[in-house]
Amino acid sequence: VSTQSTWDYPQAFVAGSDVGKLVLLEHGAARGARQLYEFPSFPKLTCLHVNCTDEHFLTSGYGNDVGLYDLREGRAARTLRGLHTKHINVLKFAHTSPRLFATSSFDRSVKLWDLRTDCHRPTASHELERGAVMCCFSDDDRYV
Repeated sequence: VSTQSTWDYPQAFVAGSDVGKLVLLEHGAARGARQLYEFPSFPKLTCLHVNCTDEHFLTSGYGNDVGLYDLREGRAARTLRGLHTKHINVLKFAHTSPRLFATSSFDRSVKLWDLRTDCHRPTASHELERGAVMCCFSDDDRYV
């Protein structure tokens, strides 16, 4: 299960399962977790990440597409298709820029994307010798 904290509910987080179920949960010490909302599913989910403004989250899985979800409206905003040629292992939003995110894939690449574009081409890309299993931003977002 992947989790990320989020917005108006100080004790809320998004969780996802490998069958693609995506939920917003609220954690209360006395009562455990309570489901607040269920989002449209994302098949074969392996990763999710919430942006720095708690407005959106991204999902990836055993495929080459990415799901963008709107937390405030509780809906799937769009599907970014074909970002890689093999499945996307990890995706991460930047720490300070809510529209920038990076992806890593077994197609041996790490790519930087900007949601202010159509995401047909990455903002930057780097090829590796082997499949990329992880990516993350430096604390100041200067490096991926």
